[in-house]
Amino acid sequence: MDSGILLLVSVALFVVIVFLLRKQNAQLSNRLGIIQQVLAGKTRMRILRDEKDKDAVLDFAINDLIEVLHQTRIAGEQSELKRRQLLSNISHDIRTPITSIIGYIDALVDDKITDPEERAQYLRIAAEKSRELKRLTDEVFELAKIDADEIEMHPERLEINELLRSTVIGFLPRLQAAGMEVVNEIPDEKNFIYADRTAIVRIFQNLIQNAIQHGQSGKVLGLRVEKHRNQYITSIWNLGEPIPEEKINRVFERLFKADDSRKTKIGNHGLGLSIAKQLTEKNGGSIRVESGQNRETTFSVRFSIFLG
Repeated sequence: MDSGILLLVSVALFVVIVFLLRKQNAQLSNRLGIIQQVLAGKTRMRILRDEKDKDAVLDFAINDLIEVLHQTRIAGEQSELKRRQLLSNISHDIRTPITSIIGYIDALVDDKITDPEERAQYLRIAAEKSRELKRLTDEVFELAKIDADEIEMHPERLEINELLRSTVIGFLPRLQAAGMEVVNEIPDEKNFIYADRTAIVRIFQNLIQNAIQHGQSGKVLGLRVEKHRNQYITSIWNLGEPIPEEKINRVFERLFKADDSRKTKIGNHGLGLSIAKQLTEKNGGSIRVESGQNRETTFSVRFSIFLG
């Protein structure tokens, strides 16, 4: 090969190599600049590359990681906002019964109420408010344990029909006081599931309590256990005011109350359904709610049939 041509080829190769190195250095500098901005909090930044560029695979992978970081950041911000709202609402719900208790007790201590019947009424109200406060604090601590994964599940073979019957028996005084009739559709045969006994009882208690609170106007509490394919479906229903369609998907949110007018009702703190949902899922089950048809609101819990 002619030395002149060889020199030209060598120079051309040198220029190409320098160009590619400069291009790579520019791309590397661009990548580092974007990453630094992302680490500084600007998680909406992306590396712009042509999809037809064969060398863009790394940049697309970096963009995917940035997107994951962005979504994680959004989830964290939403979680923090919900935490603050939770603390604010709980503080309000705790302060309300405490204020009432102090007011009633002060009136009794200062002998402002002299009529024996009225004093007895004040004591009953103070006692009920105290029980309300205890229920709320118990629910808050239970949620905290669930969030911290500190509640251990000890699954065992359970007969779900008898467990539901025994649970509702504990509510008979409240049902009678509310004038509610129990419609029992629990079958006589034995239906077995594999779950934690304490958790299942707690789920039933919360759903029954919710039905009593919101179903008094309908005067009916319904209990039903059905078999569907490989699952047992336990339904607890009432005939109170239906849950508005636009709010039904939020009933399991913490401190959510479908009807703001219910905020002053004893025990209505919007925590029970959230606890029921989380305990159901921890035991491998699922829970859903239906409301509106014939004024019936039904909470259904599904667990797999245990054949062992």
